[in-house]
Amino acid sequence: MRAGVLAFVFTAAVVDCLNMEDPVIEKARKFVTGHKHGNICLEAFEDAEGIIGGFSHFDKHMETAETLAQKLAEATGKPMEELEKRILARLHEATEAARPTTEPEDEEGRKAALAKMRSPLHAMELCEFALRHHDEL
Repeated sequence: MRAGVLAFVFTAAVVDCLNMEDPVIEKARKFVTGHKHGNICLEAFEDAEGIIGGFSHFDKHMETAETLAQKLAEATGKPMEELEKRILARLHEATEAARPTTEPEDEEGRKAALAKMRSPLHAMELCEFALRHHDEL
């Protein structure tokens, strides 16, 4: 009996913790999931994130911007060049914002900073940006 109660309390605490998400990401999630091309953008983001190799941040961002713009252009027939430029510029801005102002103290901190710079935006944030700009074009 006691184990059952503890399991219930633990499960409730874990579920509550999982629901506490960044409000910026939650706002973006609502927009993306409500957009008719939201799934296409998320799939494109996953495709771009799946590309592995010895890319620099710039090359990785170029691949991501091209993949997202291309998939959205295929779905809608709109040109992809301007959207690709805007996505790439947004990724570069986010990378600069993620760049640490001081040198990380240890190897783990350095790796975390590099990972954040390599993928500076959450999928929902980038897709919200891409879809809003796509709709403007």
